[in-house]
Amino acid sequence: MVFNRTTLIIFTVATFFCSSYAVAAEKWQGQVPKVAEQPEIWQELIPALIDKGMYYGALASAENMLNFFSDLPSKELAYQTVVQLIDMGYPFSTRAIFIPGDLDPKGSDNFTQSYLVYKGIVNIDKKMLKWSEYYFNKVDQSNFPKFLFYKAAQAYQKKKLVETVNLLKQTLTKATTAEHAILAQKAARTLARIYYEMHEFEKSQEIYQTFLLKMNPITPSDWLESAWNYYQMKQYPEALGLVYNFESKAAGESLQVEKYILRALIYREYCSTEAADSMIKSFEKEFGEIIDGIKLGEPLVKFPLLVKVAHPDTQEYRQFAQTIVELKNESERLDDLPKKLRDIASYVYENELKMADRRLRVQDNRIRDILARHLIILSESLKFVKFDVVRAKYNPEHVFLQEEPIATPLVDSSDEYKFRLHWLQWGDYWRDERLLYRGILKNQCQP
Repeated sequence: MVFNRTTLIIFTVATFFCSSYAVAAEKWQGQVPKVAEQPEIWQELIPALIDKGMYYGALASAENMLNFFSDLPSKELAYQTVVQLIDMGYPFSTRAIFIPGDLDPKGSDNFTQSYLVYKGIVNIDKKMLKWSEYYFNKVDQSNFPKFLFYKAAQAYQKKKLVETVNLLKQTLTKATTAEHAILAQKAARTLARIYYEMHEFEKSQEIYQTFLLKMNPITPSDWLESAWNYYQMKQYPEALGLVYNFESKAAGESLQVEKYILRALIYREYCSTEAADSMIKSFEKEFGEIIDGIKLGEPLVKFPLLVKVAHPDTQEYRQFAQTIVELKNESERLDDLPKKLRDIASYVYENELKMADRRLRVQDNRIRDILARHLIILSESLKFVKFDVVRAKYNPEHVFLQEEPIATPLVDSSDEYKFRLHWLQWGDYWRDERLLYRGILKNQCQP
């Protein structure tokens, strides 16, 4: 299992302390189950879970340790586990876990520096500036890449884009070790997005082509963001080729409807009414039943496909949904653990699944309403696509174009050292010798 989800800001929620440096929070109250009452069994469980690739169970175990025990070894192991999983690419926010943290580690190792950065961040969001300064002053601010990445996020919030770019470049020069590999991907992706915002599309595209799109496993959103770069650079066949990747299993379970928007814009550039018709039919085939059901007022729970639609407002819901899937998959492998750890592991997975399911159901109706509105708006917008494409054909810039169409050569020489071979293939897309797709569209705008 490899985590591969990114966010621009590591943590965004404030904290108060339960340590000697601030007012102590009320201790956890309740009866620890007998199977879980000894910290030693947890200290054996967590390394075993990580060794077997059961990462969601390991994170849940770390949270349980922080709830059940107050001894220093238990706290250190729990936070070391959380930091390790973040470095491995855990895709969701873990900010709440650091709120009650009362460690005061010293040193320059990755765990110590990471913990100090995370504690500083959750304090600065609470406007507890003295405590954030206390933690940040212990960080190697010039060399620790997570702190540089945080500073880049702060600069972006202030709309200081040039400063953001410089800080992200510094982050990349420092994130050279294996434990910072995921951070390097986050920093590179953020830098590419900043370049796009600055309209420096070639610089943005270079990051995707030379780094992000070469990662294994791929992050599907990188296909879409790279395609938008190609669109802005008027390289429409390449943009279509990248969008075509969403038809593969590598696109994952999430349904990326933004691809229809990009395709519509490209078809308008080519005045391709046939392609627009085909796209609309494809959309109706995928979502027509859901849209009809929404309009008829049917219960949204009848459409399980609806909650798979990607939308920025559903991040927390997706966290619970993916957590449930991962916990269920891991729970089927409990027999891989040593026999003496199976009872406590069973306790962890059973309780975490119940909690995640409860949280998911609390948000379910609200999220389905958001996604239903999103699909209806997109569906209505696509109805006007064909009209917009036809209208583009009569755009004066196209009608009165005087340049002769350029024939496609067998060898396209862009400079002395680069060339592209062309050959016919069946279908609407063809794949080159690097296994990259390009869309085949004839420009129908010219009379």
